Amino acid sequence: MPQDQKPRQPLKPFEDVHSDSGGEPRRPDFIQNRLNEEWDLPQWERPRRRTSPEEDVPPEERDAALPREPVRRPEKRRSRRPLAVAIILVMIVLTVLAAILLVFKVGEIQVSGSLPEGVTVQQVIDASGIEVGENLVFLSSREAREAVPALIPAIQEVKVHKHLPTTLELEVLPARSGAALLVGGSWLIVSDQSKILSQSGDPETLLKVLCPAPEETAPGAFLTFEDPAVGEILTTVLTTLPQAQEESGLTGSFTLLDLRDTAAMTLYYEDKVLLKLGSALELAYKLKAGCRFLADPTAAETGELDLTSTPETKRGVMTAGTVALPPLAGQTPEPTPAPTPDPDATPNPRDKDIPDTVAQAGAAASKVIIMFSHDTLESNPQIS
Repeated sequence: MPQDQKPRQPLKPFEDVHSDSGGEPRRPDFIQNRLNEEWDLPQWERPRRRTSPEEDVPPEERDAALPREPVRRPEKRRSRRPLAVAIILVMIVLTVLAAILLVFKVGEIQVSGSLPEGVTVQQVIDASGIEVGENLVFLSSREAREAVPALIPAIQEVKVHKHLPTTLELEVLPARSGAALLVGGSWLIVSDQSKILSQSGDPETLLKVLCPAPEETAPGAFLTFEDPAVGEILTTVLTTLPQAQEESGLTGSFTLLDLRDTAAMTLYYEDKVLLKLGSALELAYKLKAGCRFLADPTAAETGELDLTSTPETKRGVMTAGTVALPPLAGQTPEPTPAPTPDPDATPNPRDKDIPDTVAQAGAAASKVIIMFSHDTLESNPQIS
C-alpha cells in the first residue's frame, strides 16, 4: 500500500438515522462513508460520475422550461338557500291567493245612512248589482257607486265599505233639493249638486230659477245646457248661498234667480229685495257680500241692492223702493194702474195737444202724413 494512501476504514453497519441532532436530514452511514472515501482519493482517481444534459442545466432554468399546469382553485360549494327562499315565497303567495278566493266572499250586505222617503234597503242592494257570494277583495266599488245614484235619483252618493272577511256595507247619502227650474210650464226639481231629482214637485220652499231649457230632463241625470256658463253659474249659486247665509247669520230665504241673461243676473230675497249681480265675474264674492249687507239690521227691508261693482269697490248700493217680480208660468203681469188726475191741479194748456191713448196718437200721425201729401200741398200751399 502506498504510504500516502490512507487505509480504508471498515464500513459501519447501516443505521436508520435520517437526521442529526440539529434536525438536518442526513444520508445513511454507508453512503456517507462511500462518499468520504471517494473524496479522499486524488481527483484523477475519483470515479467519474455520468451526468445527463438535463443535470448540467441550472435548476432555475430547468424549472422555468417545464410546462406549468393551470392553477385550479377549489370549487365553492353552491348554496341552495336562494332556491329554498323562492320556493317558500311561492308557497306563501299561493296560500294567500287561495285564502282570498275561498274565504273572502260576500256573505252579508248592509245598508246604512239616511234613506230617502220611498226608498227601501232592497232597492239599494238591487241597484248596486252586488250579489252574495262574490269575491269581496276583487269586488269593484266604483260600479256600485255609479249605479245606485243613477237608478235612484233621490240618492246623491253611495260609499262602499268592505269589512273582511264577509261583510259589505253601503252607506247612503240622500240628495237635498236645492232649486226648481221652470221648464216648459212645469217645475224641474234639482239637488244642490245640479242633479235632476224629479220632473214635477212643489217649488214653494225652493229657490225658483228662470233659465234656458236644459238639454237633459230625465231624473238621475245632471243638468247640462247649450251654454255651459249657465250650468256653472247655477252650481256656484246653489253651493255658495247656504254657506254664505250660515256665515253671515242671514235667516231669510232667496226666492227667485233669473239667469235668462247671464250678463245681467238678478236674485230676489224674500220677494222684497232685488239683488243685481251683473255678470258671472266674482259671483261667489258678490253672493257673500250680498248676504252680509242683508244681514245688517240697518239695511232697508225693500228695494234694490246693486252688487255689480262690489268686487272693485267693496260696497253695495241700496236703493229703497218697491220690487216687482217677473211673471212665472201661468201668471200674467198685473196691469199698471192709471194715474188718478188731481181735480185741484191747474190744467196745462199744452195737455190738450197730447194724445191720451195709442189710438189717438196713431190718428194724429195719419193726419200729419195726409197733410204733407202731394195733393194737399197743391190745394193748400200755405201749409208748406
